[in-house]
Amino acid sequence: VNESLTEIGETAQWYNAQIDLVGTVSSGPLPNPADLVGTLIGHLNYGIRLRVPMPKLISVYREHRTSLMSPVRTSQLLPAEDRQKPPVENETNQIDITIKVVTGLKSREPGRLPSPYFVFQFYDQPEYVSRVLDRTGTARFDERASFLVKQTRQLS
Repeated sequence: VNESLTEIGETAQWYNAQIDLVGTVSSGPLPNPADLVGTLIGHLNYGIRLRVPMPKLISVYREHRTSLMSPVRTSQLLPAEDRQKPPVENETNQIDITIKVVTGLKSREPGRLPSPYFVFQFYDQPEYVSRVLDRTGTARFDERASFLVKQTRQLS
């Protein structure tokens, strides 16, 4: 969990970015033509919203309230790595993936517009396949997928 998310009252945070979409070879149900391999075919603007799981938020609130009401203990003066972290196993978090707009799409044939779609897979979840949009260079998908993620020590 991102440290900035542990402040009381802040339960979610958005991160936005843009990546270039480059053609690759695919063996899936919708193979990519070989002439697009390595070709810039568009840009993807994406956002990821991270939330603190409710049990974690309640725990942080209780710790914050207790620290305001009690005197400083010597264990609180130890460096963070010397203090034992509370277990995070078996907590569940949710990740929402939203694909809103893909801009700058190009067709492999001059003078024509592409019919875009996207496919992605989040870890071992099933593939997510979007609807196919009809002839556009700026695709407005506004599609959202939610996944429950079991939190482990590596994800905390």
